[in-house]
Amino acid sequence: MPSWLWRFTWIEWVLVAAIAALLLAILLLQPVRWASSGDIELPVRVLIFDATTGKSIEGARVWILRAPAVFEDQVPEDLIGWIKELELPPQGEQPASVNQHPFIVQGITASEGVATLRHKFTTGASDRSPEGWVHLHRAWVVVKSPKHGGVVLPIRFAPERRPAVKQAGEVLVTVGLFPIDMAKAELSLEKE
Repeated sequence: MPSWLWRFTWIEWVLVAAIAALLLAILLLQPVRWASSGDIELPVRVLIFDATTGKSIEGARVWILRAPAVFEDQVPEDLIGWIKELELPPQGEQPASVNQHPFIVQGITASEGVATLRHKFTTGASDRSPEGWVHLHRAWVVVKSPKHGGVVLPIRFAPERRPAVKQAGEVLVTVGLFPIDMAKAELSLEKE
């Protein structure tokens, strides 16, 4: 052994051992921190109805797109840009923007007012929440109907726990639209 090691007193040796034990304890007792992300593909059933009569709306166009959630009353610019690109092309054709954007899916409601679309939602889990979350608040539904106008809304306003979403097997979104002629009547009443 080198001679400088023999020069330590027993107090110095105890101090070195205490420091080494403390460093080892800090390293071994640190909680493990981890995070993961992924995705889950689920059917989204969008039910669209006339808000005045409760009857289903057939032939409404439905888009689901992925965009950031709204925080502090600021709508993401990407969302606004993508919505502007979603025009109503002739029946059965997709807007050009759908082909350019991989996070947009489209459908048309059937006679019962339902469009079922498959959408891939992002997920996340961590050491604090190992069962994970499905980020439903990052997906938006855009609905347009020739006789009822349109609306844009998030699928949910907060993420939901992955086990509950997976057990449900689908995500349900209900949208009530007022007829355009009723909305125009309401606007004319407000002006008077």
